[in-house]
Amino acid sequence: MMTGQTVLPPAATPSRPLSDDDFATLMSGLGPFERRPHLACAVSGGADSLALALFAQRWVERSGGQVTALTIDHGLRPEAADEARRVGDWLKPLGIAHHILVWTAAKPATGVQQIG
Repeated sequence: MMTGQTVLPPAATPSRPLSDDDFATLMSGLGPFERRPHLACAVSGGADSLALALFAQRWVERSGGQVTALTIDHGLRPEAADEARRVGDWLKPLGIAHHILVWTAAKPATGVQQIG
């Protein structure tokens, strides 16, 4: 193996889910991190972003760090604010800090996916 080359864990499959050690290996390629990392994770409330927040929380706990979850209340649907609050309700018992960021700018009538 060449020096500085990241070795990726085997791909997760339905019969082999991603482990905490796999996640730590993947994170090592993103560092270096401070001794007690503080990560921000965007959490929409969907399964993927919730899983990322949970993996990140377990990863930072190994070194005494913390995770802050950020959810956007986009205001594109009437229930968006309640959904954003619900994410915080799910994360609180897990010890994950949560902040809601409110999108107050004008919103396009179409093409929301293309913003950015």
